[in-house]
Amino acid sequence: MFTIYSKLRSDGYTAAVVLDTEDTDNYVQAACVAQQTPGILCLKSKQKLIDAKRLYSEMSKTIIPLHVISDVITTPDSMGQVRS
Repeated sequence: MFTIYSKLRSDGYTAAVVLDTEDTDNYVQAACVAQQTPGILCLKSKQKLIDAKRLYSEMSKTIIPLHVISDVITTPDSMGQVRS
């Protein structure tokens, strides 16, 4: 998914890109990718759009390190299960 986003940007696409996802992994990845790739990357959450760059600044100090270190599945249907 983020390979496509990077390809769009490298080909000169300048409009906003919106990812429609509920997966926490995608939120964390989008926040990191948005810091390293020019352009606007948004996440659609129910009826609102979240700017991934703003999300990064809010979650970078707590959620990203915890998510990487804990190795816990954080999708809504499997909350708290450890990956095998």
